[in-house]
Amino acid sequence: MTAKANEQEEKRLREENRERFGARSAAYRASSVHGAGLDLDRLIALLAPGPGQQALDIATGAGHVAVALAQTGAQTTACDLTANMLAEAAANLAAHGLKAELVEADALALPFAAASFDLVASRMAPHHFAEPARFVGEVFRVLRPGGRFGLVDQAAPTQPQAAETINAFEKLRDPSHNRQLSLDEWQQLAQAAGFTIRSAEIFRKPLDFDWWTGVQNATDETRRQLSELLANGPAEARAWYRPEFRENGLIAQFSSPHAILLAVKP
Repeated sequence: MTAKANEQEEKRLREENRERFGARSAAYRASSVHGAGLDLDRLIALLAPGPGQQALDIATGAGHVAVALAQTGAQTTACDLTANMLAEAAANLAAHGLKAELVEADALALPFAAASFDLVASRMAPHHFAEPARFVGEVFRVLRPGGRFGLVDQAAPTQPQAAETINAFEKLRDPSHNRQLSLDEWQQLAQAAGFTIRSAEIFRKPLDFDWWTGVQNATDETRRQLSELLANGPAEARAWYRPEFRENGLIAQFSSPHAILLAVKP
């Protein structure tokens, strides 16, 4: 892909994210899948934030990670591409009696000086980013030496055909989806940027199919196509998402593997 084509695709994804998530921001604040969970607990445990530390939450969405960081006493900054999401994050923080600096920003071009933060987090968002390597490079730039980078994101299998099916499945539900990477790919990108990997694991997140499709206002036809895509796709894709089907052929629930990564800047 040429540089101009890359730029156009990046712009398309950026505007798609703004439009779709701006319209659905309240649903993400109310979502128990985003607002809590063992993956969020694990991310905070790995990052080990504390009073006086400068923390950044990238693509904060409705601010659930920002809340968890601020609750530890860390001086928290939260950024997002979408103004409506930042408004939800502000309301979420206020509901918990917390404060954070909120900044409208692109994860691929962070408006922060080099070596500004002790830790950086990003949860359940990087699969939307047009250039994951550029995102990781930006994280490395804004971290201080010894700084920690914690990532949680839905993961793809390493088998190429299964990964292609999983990403097609995700993109059919949400056209702003770019690509979810495997845990191995995230480790490779982090190491290429200069990070040292401290922890890398997979966490399975059970998802109700009706809720998952409802968040994106999927039609009945889209739900049918999604169910058929997994039912008729590679066995490796079904093994990865472990769908349970209803008698009518629609998925009832499935299990989404998420990558959880902790990397340190030397």
